[in-house]
Amino acid sequence: KKPGTWYGNKTFCFPLIKAISDESAKAIAGFGGSGLILKGLKELSKPLAESFSQCSVGTIDLNGLTSLSSEAAEALSRCSVRAIYLDGLTSLSSEAAEALSHLNADIWLSGLRTISEEAAKALSNYKGSRLNLGLMTISKNAAAHLSKCEGTIYLKQLFLLSDEAASELAKYKNFSDKKSIKNYTTPTAATLIGKHLK
Repeated sequence: KKPGTWYGNKTFCFPLIKAISDESAKAIAGFGGSGLILKGLKELSKPLAESFSQCSVGTIDLNGLTSLSSEAAEALSRCSVRAIYLDGLTSLSSEAAEALSHLNADIWLSGLRTISEEAAKALSNYKGSRLNLGLMTISKNAAAHLSKCEGTIYLKQLFLLSDEAASELAKYKNFSDKKSIKNYTTPTAATLIGKHLK
């Protein structure tokens, strides 16, 4: 085993690190273990994201990020992980969303309260088992795009849902939880969504 490599159930955990140089990022490539926790990072460069794609870890926690470039997102999309946490993001460009949609892993975006139509359209390409969105409201057109997603989307924070948006979401077949229905704001919206809940 070469020095600096993690194996088995060990976790690479440095939650207080706020920045990693591109040169230091090279040392991360090749790590293996149960998780990579760097929730203190504020920025993610493309070289650092590329080093993550060369790791063999179960999860990557980047909850400290408040922005994500399309280049870094594209590099992250090549990661072989079970889950990636990006809960610090409050906005997501359509380019970054398109890149993340190709990630074969659970994606956590709990800090994302709204989403543009373009980003929703990009995320509709997601085919994984859990896309956790913290959306509190969604437009009719954005809902129409997400309803076409083949993966499983979690929308448990959706408190402001118009009847029009509900009509679009009602076409989505992979709602994750019956309990989510309590969040919908009107009886009509709840009925429209509820008919597709198992």
